[in-house]
Amino acid sequence: MNTPLNITFQEISEERKLYVADSLNNLNKLKLCTNDTQDVLVESSEEGNFSVVLSQDSGKSRRIHPLLTVLIMTLVLTIILSSCVLYLLVHMNFTATEMSRKLERCDKLMEELEKLSNLVLFLNHSRVKEP
Repeated sequence: MNTPLNITFQEISEERKLYVADSLNNLNKLKLCTNDTQDVLVESSEEGNFSVVLSQDSGKSRRIHPLLTVLIMTLVLTIILSSCVLYLLVHMNFTATEMSRKLERCDKLMEELEKLSNLVLFLNHSRVKEP
């Protein structure tokens, strides 16, 4: 689509040249050929020949290109943020599991300390009764 179409005016009569120029003006008025992709009359300095370079690239593709760039950047950013969120969720799950294990160990230690405390109180109480 981006290949230019070259038309040489060397063998075209004057009337046809005016018709082509008028057609180019009409295309420009209809916005079928925008300023960026407007057909250009080029004069060859060697022979004095005129030629038209018709670019088949439309302005629509130039408007879509930034939109696609923004869409791709948004998609990449979304993927990056999603991966960060997944990493944080996995890390939080690991931390929560580790904390629950520590709490279970502390609970077991507290139960053992309570048993030892009861044993010490029992021994102290039994010593007081003996003499």
